[in-house]
Amino acid sequence: MYRFYFKCESDSLMLPASPSYFKIKIGSRNKKVDIVKLGEVGIIKTIGLREMEFDFVLSRNGFWQGGYGNYEPVHYLNKFREFKNSGSPITFIVIRMLPDGKRSFDTNIVATIEDYTVTEVAGECGDFKVQMRLREYIPFKSTKLSVDDSGLIYKNETLRDTKEVSRTYTVKEGDSLWKIAKTQLNDGSKFMEIASLNGISNPNLIYPGMVLNIGG
Repeated sequence: MYRFYFKCESDSLMLPASPSYFKIKIGSRNKKVDIVKLGEVGIIKTIGLREMEFDFVLSRNGFWQGGYGNYEPVHYLNKFREFKNSGSPITFIVIRMLPDGKRSFDTNIVATIEDYTVTEVAGECGDFKVQMRLREYIPFKSTKLSVDDSGLIYKNETLRDTKEVSRTYTVKEGDSLWKIAKTQLNDGSKFMEIASLNGISNPNLIYPGMVLNIGG
């Protein structure tokens, strides 16, 4: 079973059902050039950004999973639109649970929502089929360069820092919010802050595999 989790700034969302497939494409930046008397030559460059593609169904009948609530399809569609329009990267997490209940490796990537397609099928009124494509995001700094009268180029100022993506923590067996606040934030008394960030009304109701926002 897969659990797909999106985190954008202070907001979060888990898909209500597992996608039918999940594909990760590792991009290539290698180039091919023609050299006189030598012919075609390959130039190897660093690895490209990862691209992720998957599709899923948002059903009018709902599908409760992992305690994240049972929402109408329009709730998810509105969230996707907000995330894409935010101008911020998202934290994208895939949790893989094996049939025997054990947990396989997780995917945890900072990414951008590149595009998604929403399809309604005749005869299935109220159900939406969504195809989504994400691309890995690498934080960077942008610096302004200036040229003085002598022709020297120098750094003038840093224009901006890219937005920081909030930290997340995946709940393990035996965890409590107080323990998580103590180990991750060095202050157990901040457990209610974590509860508030994640919309948890009862701090005792957390479970292994749950992904929490623990602040920036």
